[in-house]
Amino acid sequence: MYYNIYQVGEKPIDKKGYITADSFSDHDFIGRIADYVDNVDDRNYEIKMLAEWLAENRLGRVESNILTLNGYMLLSNYFYEKYKAFHKTAKSLCAIDERQFMDFYYTSELVFYLTRNFNNERGIYIYQKDHELITMDEFLRTARVDTPYYIGGVCKYHC
Repeated sequence: MYYNIYQVGEKPIDKKGYITADSFSDHDFIGRIADYVDNVDDRNYEIKMLAEWLAENRLGRVESNILTLNGYMLLSNYFYEKYKAFHKTAKSLCAIDERQFMDFYYTSELVFYLTRNFNNERGIYIYQKDHELITMDEFLRTARVDTPYYIGGVCKYHC
């Protein structure tokens, strides 16, 4: 599967500073999450796709390559289904007996789904200054609403 990495900053990003696939040559993201990182063919198209995804999920908007998130109540719409799945999986984990706990694959699968519903590591990433990569889930939970985030480079990764 391919997913995008969007570079964002609280100040405009000079084109010379845009991320490229080379930005990740020594990054631990390769091997830990991604098989490899590549440049996208059409940056504007990928930003348009991000804008559509944000709008569909009522999370925010992108105008003139500036991403702005909406308030918390709207964020809960995106996380509601994840919350329900997380809660269901947590209940299943709490209900396992010692025999099930000793079943490595059964328990690992439950922990995997619990983690994925909280913070999906196989999806969109946000690249911030100092080579920091965070998942879109983390970004949505920690970014300031109504703050402009300038979009710089866009790459794609395979996992």
